[in-house]
Amino acid sequence: MSRKKTTSEFKPFESRNPADRHVRITESMIRSAAWRDLRGTAAKLYVSMRLRYNGNNHEDIKCSFRFAAKAAAITTVTAQNCIDDLILHGFIEIQTPGIFNGHVSTVYKFSNAWHSWQPGTKGINAKIMKRSVTMAMKSGKCLKSDRPLRLMIQPLIDLKAKLKREMTGSTEL
Repeated sequence: MSRKKTTSEFKPFESRNPADRHVRITESMIRSAAWRDLRGTAAKLYVSMRLRYNGNNHEDIKCSFRFAAKAAAITTVTAQNCIDDLILHGFIEIQTPGIFNGHVSTVYKFSNAWHSWQPGTKGINAKIMKRSVTMAMKSGKCLKSDRPLRLMIQPLIDLKAKLKREMTGSTEL
Protein backbone atom coordinates (compact mmCIF):
# COMPACT_ATOMS: atom_id res chain seq x y z
CA MET A 1 0.00 0.00 0.00
CA SER A 2 1.31 3.43 -0.86
CA ARG A 3 1.22 6.35 1.47
CA LYS A 4 -1.21 9.15 0.99
CA LYS A 5 0.42 12.44 0.12
CA THR A 6 -0.49 14.94 2.77
CA THR A 7 -0.45 18.64 2.21
CA SER A 8 -0.19 20.99 5.09
CA GLU A 9 -1.22 24.54 4.62
CA PHE A 10 0.50 27.50 6.15
CA LYS A 11 -0.91 28.95 9.32
CA PRO A 12 -2.32 32.47 9.02
CA PHE A 13 0.73 33.96 10.79
CA GLU A 14 3.12 32.17 8.37
CA SER A 15 1.88 33.39 5.00
CA ARG A 16 -0.78 35.34 3.17
CA ASN A 17 -0.74 32.95 0.23
CA PRO A 18 -1.14 29.19 0.74
CA ALA A 19 0.99 28.54 -2.38
CA ASP A 20 4.03 30.48 -1.11
CA ARG A 21 7.50 28.98 -1.15
CA HIS A 22 9.41 28.68 2.08
CA VAL A 23 13.04 28.73 3.17
CA ARG A 24 14.48 25.96 5.30
CA ILE A 25 16.82 27.20 8.01
CA THR A 26 17.55 24.67 10.70
CA GLU A 27 17.81 25.22 14.42
CA SER A 28 21.47 24.15 14.39
CA MET A 29 22.22 26.89 11.85
CA ILE A 30 20.42 29.54 13.88
CA ARG A 31 22.20 28.46 17.08
CA SER A 32 25.64 28.30 15.41
CA ALA A 33 28.39 30.74 16.34
CA ALA A 34 28.61 31.85 12.70
CA TRP A 35 24.90 32.77 12.48
CA ARG A 36 24.94 34.57 15.83
CA ASP A 37 27.94 36.62 14.69
CA LEU A 38 26.28 37.72 11.41
CA ARG A 39 24.82 41.20 11.24
CA GLY A 40 21.06 41.27 10.75
CA THR A 41 21.25 42.54 7.18
CA ALA A 42 23.54 39.64 6.21
CA ALA A 43 21.07 37.12 7.65
CA LYS A 44 18.26 38.88 5.77
CA LEU A 45 20.27 38.65 2.54
CA TYR A 46 21.00 34.95 3.17
CA VAL A 47 17.26 34.27 3.44
CA SER A 48 16.72 36.16 0.15
CA MET A 49 19.44 34.09 -1.52
CA ARG A 50 17.90 30.88 -0.18
CA LEU A 51 14.63 31.83 -1.88
CA ARG A 52 16.48 31.43 -5.18
CA TYR A 53 17.35 27.83 -4.24
CA ASN A 54 15.00 25.37 -5.97
CA GLY A 55 16.34 22.07 -4.61
CA ASN A 56 18.84 21.43 -7.39
CA ASN A 57 20.79 24.66 -7.87
CA HIS A 58 22.80 24.96 -4.64
CA GLU A 59 25.94 25.67 -6.70
CA ASP A 60 24.25 28.08 -9.11
CA ILE A 61 22.89 31.02 -7.14
CA LYS A 62 23.30 34.17 -9.23
CA CYS A 63 23.35 37.30 -7.11
CA SER A 64 24.47 40.74 -8.23
CA PHE A 65 25.00 43.50 -5.68
CA ARG A 66 21.96 45.30 -7.12
CA PHE A 67 19.77 42.21 -6.70
CA ALA A 68 21.09 41.73 -3.18
CA ALA A 69 20.40 45.35 -2.30
CA LYS A 70 16.87 45.20 -3.69
CA ALA A 71 16.04 41.81 -2.15
CA ALA A 72 17.17 42.79 1.33
CA ALA A 73 16.12 46.48 1.10
CA ILE A 74 19.66 47.73 1.73
CA THR A 75 22.20 49.84 -0.19
CA THR A 76 24.62 48.23 -2.66
CA VAL A 77 27.57 49.03 -0.37
CA THR A 78 25.82 47.27 2.52
CA ALA A 79 24.99 44.38 0.17
CA GLN A 80 28.70 44.03 -0.70
CA ASN A 81 29.58 43.99 3.01
CA CYS A 82 26.84 41.43 3.73
CA ILE A 83 28.06 39.12 0.96
CA ASP A 84 31.59 39.44 2.36
CA ASP A 85 30.24 38.52 5.81
CA LEU A 86 28.38 35.50 4.43
CA ILE A 87 31.58 34.33 2.72
CA LEU A 88 33.76 34.94 5.79
CA HIS A 89 31.30 33.10 8.05
CA GLY A 90 31.13 30.10 5.70
CA PHE A 91 27.52 30.32 4.48
CA ILE A 92 28.33 30.93 0.81
CA GLU A 93 31.33 30.62 -1.52
CA ILE A 94 32.06 32.18 -4.89
CA GLN A 95 31.50 29.60 -7.61
CA THR A 96 32.22 31.90 -10.59
CA PRO A 97 33.30 35.54 -10.25
CA GLY A 98 31.17 38.06 -12.10
CA ILE A 99 32.27 40.64 -14.65
CA PHE A 100 30.97 44.13 -13.90
CA ASN A 101 31.31 45.68 -17.35
CA GLY A 102 30.28 42.43 -18.99
CA HIS A 103 27.03 42.43 -17.00
CA VAL A 104 27.66 38.94 -15.67
CA SER A 105 26.54 38.31 -12.08
CA THR A 106 28.72 36.46 -9.63
CA VAL A 107 27.56 32.89 -9.09
CA TYR A 108 27.62 31.68 -5.49
CA LYS A 109 27.14 28.29 -3.94
CA PHE A 110 25.87 27.43 -0.50
CA SER A 111 28.55 26.08 1.81
CA ASN A 112 28.66 24.12 5.04
CA ALA A 113 31.86 25.80 6.26
CA TRP A 114 29.73 27.62 8.85
CA HIS A 115 29.68 24.32 10.81
CA SER A 116 33.31 24.80 11.82
CA TRP A 117 33.43 28.62 11.92
CA GLN A 118 34.68 29.99 15.23
CA PRO A 119 34.82 33.62 16.29
CA GLY A 120 38.36 34.87 16.35
CA THR A 121 41.11 36.33 14.31
CA LYS A 122 40.55 34.51 11.00
CA GLY A 123 37.54 36.58 9.99
CA ILE A 124 39.04 39.77 11.38
CA ASN A 125 42.32 39.20 9.50
CA ALA A 126 40.44 38.49 6.29
CA LYS A 127 38.51 41.75 6.64
CA ILE A 128 41.69 43.69 7.43
CA MET A 129 43.48 42.03 4.50
CA LYS A 130 40.62 42.91 2.14
CA ARG A 131 40.61 46.50 3.38
CA SER A 132 44.41 46.69 3.04
CA VAL A 133 44.32 45.32 -0.51
CA THR A 134 41.59 47.79 -1.46
CA MET A 135 43.47 50.72 0.07
CA ALA A 136 46.74 49.63 -1.55
CA MET A 137 45.09 49.37 -4.96
CA LYS A 138 43.45 52.79 -4.59
CA SER A 139 46.54 54.57 -3.29
CA GLY A 140 49.03 52.75 -5.50
CA LYS A 141 51.40 51.92 -2.66
CA CYS A 142 51.91 49.43 0.13
CA LEU A 143 53.53 49.94 3.49
CA LYS A 144 57.07 48.60 3.65
CA SER A 145 56.20 46.89 6.93
CA ASP A 146 53.46 44.87 5.26
CA ARG A 147 55.78 42.55 3.32
CA PRO A 148 53.32 39.69 2.49
CA LEU A 149 50.71 42.14 1.25
CA ARG A 150 53.33 44.13 -0.68
CA LEU A 151 54.59 40.98 -2.43
CA MET A 152 51.06 40.01 -3.39
CA ILE A 153 49.82 43.45 -4.49
CA GLN A 154 52.91 45.22 -5.84
CA PRO A 155 52.75 43.61 -9.33
CA LEU A 156 49.12 44.74 -9.64
CA ILE A 157 50.02 48.27 -8.53
CA ASP A 158 52.89 48.38 -11.03
CA LEU A 159 50.59 47.19 -13.84
CA LYS A 160 47.96 49.78 -12.89
CA ALA A 161 50.58 52.55 -12.93
CA LYS A 162 51.94 51.35 -16.29
CA LEU A 163 48.49 51.35 -17.87
CA LYS A 164 47.78 54.80 -16.44
CA ARG A 165 51.06 56.13 -17.92
CA GLU A 166 50.25 54.60 -21.30
CA MET A 167 46.80 56.15 -21.34
CA THR A 168 48.09 59.62 -20.45
CA GLY A 169 51.11 59.32 -22.72
CA SER A 170 53.47 60.08 -19.85
CA THR A 171 56.92 58.48 -19.61
CA GLU A 172 57.49 59.43 -15.96
CA LEU A 173 57.70 56.78 -13.26
